[in-house]
Amino acid sequence: MRDLDLQQYFREINKYRLLSPEEEKELARRARAGDAKARDLLIKSNLRLVVSIAKHYMDRGLPLQDLVAEGNLGLMKAVEKF
Repeated sequence: MRDLDLQQYFREINKYRLLSPEEEKELARRARAGDAKARDLLIKSNLRLVVSIAKHYMDRGLPLQDLVAEGNLGLMKAVEKF
């Protein structure tokens, strides 16, 4: 992911608002029941959290793009497991 791609990614994920705890619980419940739209919204609404956490690890020698990509995979696995 180049810097321009990363900037575009940041713009895209900022289109999704943060969820309230109640909204997260409801989406998680629906996702567990097989609702793909709820699963996708739960993931998309938490992508900014992934970026925020990834930025804390930038000084460890890995590019931000790689940290974000791995964090996104972890988020998707977490939503599927829980």
